[in-house]
Amino acid sequence: MSFFNSIVDSYKRVLSNNNDGRLRGRKGVFFGTVAESAVTTMLTGIFYSTLLTVLLKGATETVENKYLALIETLTAFVGLSQLFSPFIFESLKKRKPLILLLRGVYYLIQILLLPLVTILKLPIDTKAWMFIVLMVVATISESIGTPARSAWHLHSLPEDTRSDYYSCIRLSTMVINASLSFILGVFMDYCAEHEIVLVGVLIMRGVALPLAAFVIGMFFRAEEPNYNANIEKVTFKDIVTTPFRSPIFLVMVLINVLYTMGNGFHGQFYNYYLVNQVEISYTYLSICQISAIPCTFISMPFWNRQVRKYGWMPTLAVSMALYSLCYVINAFVAPGTEYMYIISNVYCQLINGGLVIAISNLPFLHVPDSMRAACLAFFNAASSLAGTFSRWLGGVFIGATEGLQLSIWGLTLENRAYMCLVNSGILLLDVLVVIGVSIYEKKQKNKMQPKQEETINGN
Repeated sequence: MSFFNSIVDSYKRVLSNNNDGRLRGRKGVFFGTVAESAVTTMLTGIFYSTLLTVLLKGATETVENKYLALIETLTAFVGLSQLFSPFIFESLKKRKPLILLLRGVYYLIQILLLPLVTILKLPIDTKAWMFIVLMVVATISESIGTPARSAWHLHSLPEDTRSDYYSCIRLSTMVINASLSFILGVFMDYCAEHEIVLVGVLIMRGVALPLAAFVIGMFFRAEEPNYNANIEKVTFKDIVTTPFRSPIFLVMVLINVLYTMGNGFHGQFYNYYLVNQVEISYTYLSICQISAIPCTFISMPFWNRQVRKYGWMPTLAVSMALYSLCYVINAFVAPGTEYMYIISNVYCQLINGGLVIAISNLPFLHVPDSMRAACLAFFNAASSLAGTFSRWLGGVFIGATEGLQLSIWGLTLENRAYMCLVNSGILLLDVLVVIGVSIYEKKQKNKMQPKQEETINGN
């Protein structure tokens, strides 16, 4: 039961230890993040694909692919609006009210307005464009506030608390989201059986509304630091040039760009494929998530120890290399091989702990001390650009391979399935970059040790 004791100790360090005097803010960030993840589960993923299915009901496959690609690409592209975040926030001494207002706009559109569009008695093309406009506004609202919120959240997470915080967040969100997905999956299967899918979507959005209010309430508890205390006046030049003054920070950006592309290439095409071509039930999908919970409880303390023992980069390299195989398994999910999806989920959760912990800290690992909102905005905007490009490229891939099937080991794979092999290849390329950084950090550490020894001997 050592792994259980390790989990308990991690939770105590995050939610009980107040040596830094930031416990109240850290609790607000923690519970707000957990609740936010639950809301995200209800608004995205397979349930978002369900909303798109309702929106595009009656359209041809060509029209479906056109709007799916357009929605994915535009949503990712407007994520670049994060670049405007520092120009809005860096000169503000209090950022919380505006950040939470933007979050409220995002939830209003996602929870209320998008489902409303799907029930309008209008042509599919009209509804699709209304949906796209609302998604663009929602994404801009979220994107502008995210970098500023990340910089403010960092204040509640000292360096020695972060690996524990990220592992506890992962465990908590895994249990809650898997349980929630199972309940909602059974509910949506009932709705699908009785042909009331839209009713199910509306009820789900109704449940998400109070949770969204709780998220905003918890984030309101977070403490704000004294922003840019060492800068007398923030200038346009500072905002634009600061991210480029740190080469190692730019490498962190590159790692995240490749990671985003590796996870975004298949976009909504794969979820749409699972529901409509493979015809996997919502209940089965949620069971896949629940079956992975024990794996996460067992593996997360293990990966947390690896971060503490070997560091962020070595742990990221190993876990990402192993994680890339998840997409290889996903490529072979087809009618008759639905069991491959549960295998993928279980394997993924045994590996995913190291990836989640390391990636969560990636933007903060080598971020400059000043102008952090600007640096994080650049980090997130680069990720959005990568997401835009990968989703656009995914749409091009689907268009170019429409009707083209692959026969591997007697199994016929559609393009929405075998596109996952591209995801795996991109992640393996990212592994090579991470290994390079790990070698660089080790050399820098070896250079510093003799200087430190000389200093000690000199004293």
